Amino acid sequence: MEFPAHVLVKSLRSANEFLFRYFDRQLGERMDRESRLCDRVKSQIAAKLHEGSPSAAGIAKSMGCSARTLQRKLLSEGTSLRELLDEVRQNRAMALLGTKISLTEVAFLLGYGEMTNFSRAFRRWTGRNPTEWRHGRAEPSPPVDTR
Repeated sequence: MEFPAHVLVKSLRSANEFLFRYFDRQLGERMDRESRLCDRVKSQIAAKLHEGSPSAAGIAKSMGCSARTLQRKLLSEGTSLRELLDEVRQNRAMALLGTKISLTEVAFLLGYGEMTNFSRAFRRWTGRNPTEWRHGRAEPSPPVDTR
């Protein structure tokens, strides 16, 4: 909907400053919540990762919506649950491989049922297998909180 500029600058006789501030604050809070949707989903994924690959239904339920609604909202932000899961796993893999944790345990902590699946995903992310990547680092990073 478009309005001519001369209409938008006119003041309303029935304007209510209290209601304007209230609705403006509500809109701002809602926009903040929606703009952080990806961050909230990534946080939910990270919290459930050690249990295996989190399901769309489980993530959606923890966020108070249906899986379809979550999928639709993420799509409107140009992403998907699969992409966010991949991003969380990749970031956590890089951190965990900087420690002395075994590769099998890293795969488990990332929610992979088998080491081969983790290796395949890691190669897709970096072009190298986890062992090559780990040995290519100068020295291990401090321990990472895996919760």
